[in-house]
Amino acid sequence: MRSANLQTDALLRLRSFGEAINSVRAVVAVWGLSMPPMSGGHLRAFNLIDALTDVGEVDLVFTQPMAPDVIARIEEHWPEARALAPVLKAVPGWRGHPRWLANPSLPSALGFVDRRRLREAFCAWQRPPYDLALCISVEGLYALDDELPSAKILDLPDLMDVRAGRSRELRQETEARRGIRGLTRDWRLSSDERRWRTYQRAAAKRVHSVTVCSEIDARYLGVPNAVVIPNGYELRGAPVGRQAVGVPPTFVLPGMMRYGPNEDAALYFVGSILPRLLRAQPDARVVLAGDASSGVRALARPPSVVVTGEVDSMERVLSDADAVVVPIRVGGGTRIKIIEAWAHGIPVVSTTVGAEGLDCQSGRELLIADSPDDFARACVDVVTDARLRTDLIAAGKARAAALTWTLVRERFLELVRSVCSVS
Repeated sequence: MRSANLQTDALLRLRSFGEAINSVRAVVAVWGLSMPPMSGGHLRAFNLIDALTDVGEVDLVFTQPMAPDVIARIEEHWPEARALAPVLKAVPGWRGHPRWLANPSLPSALGFVDRRRLREAFCAWQRPPYDLALCISVEGLYALDDELPSAKILDLPDLMDVRAGRSRELRQETEARRGIRGLTRDWRLSSDERRWRTYQRAAAKRVHSVTVCSEIDARYLGVPNAVVIPNGYELRGAPVGRQAVGVPPTFVLPGMMRYGPNEDAALYFVGSILPRLLRAQPDARVVLAGDASSGVRALARPPSVVVTGEVDSMERVLSDADAVVVPIRVGGGTRIKIIEAWAHGIPVVSTTVGAEGLDCQSGRELLIADSPDDFARACVDVVTDARLRTDLIAAGKARAAALTWTLVRERFLELVRSVCSVS
């Protein structure tokens, strides 16, 4: 009941806030979107844009090529919004690499952003004046900064220096150096870690506020204008989780399996954790649910390993889950897949990195394990210990009740009001 009251109060506040600032005109620069949103980053972007469309006019500019059918679905969802998907060409390596090498503050990924074409397309298309610019990730700010209004919010759902640093550390722990190529990759990751840290902090000085997913990310970023806007999850029906364990016990790893941290998690679980789990639970199976890379597709080994590929309904997949596993070892931000599992009443087993930023405790809302042996043991515990399952399910649901997208959008619009009032 308390969760329902929280969401009702939030909706009332959103409505009154929308009436107060319904003249806001915003431009949103976003790297890309799938429709419907298929990844955690896209879900976050979707909800921030949704909040802005509730209180004013929005123009969307995409900083990577977008398929016409996706743009059509986006315009159908936000009929009052305009969308710009400029015709862009990939910056060839011989142009992108020199930009990165010549500029000691430029992260490698930004060397391949077609700034000139983006700026030309945006200047011909925009309809100023805008009251606010929201840049979801740094590419839009990097490409369009001079053309955007002074009232800017930069959303950093994933700190790239943290991701690069963890990728470097994991590579050093698990992979042998492979001659010049391996040394070059190590150097590039190390350089990118330093460059992203410098660039993100410099970008923060050019905007009113930088939004991050958690207090931990705010401390990592280390800038005075960081504001925590958490991730969330909104139930669309009844929770699909269950107390009773199915036969066979099913462990689900959900996510976009083309995304590096999720791909690594799938490879790590199947290669290092699953053999240990099968020794204790010979009939256990893992479902890798989401659009998959060729490396993840190659892991399929029914019945113990099922790779679904892209799914129409993650709820349908989760309805078969006895536990959600999040063996994430790299990346930043917070994992929406954990909030989703909590909301559905499904126990979670995660690494420390996977659970980072969610203000949770091992043994209370989820189990945290970082070695293959400990992770496999935790998986066994959540399907064999009925009391533990009950406690994890109850605590997870309570935590998810405070992390709905309705409440997140309210918090974001409070920041919008603050930015617009001082601009």
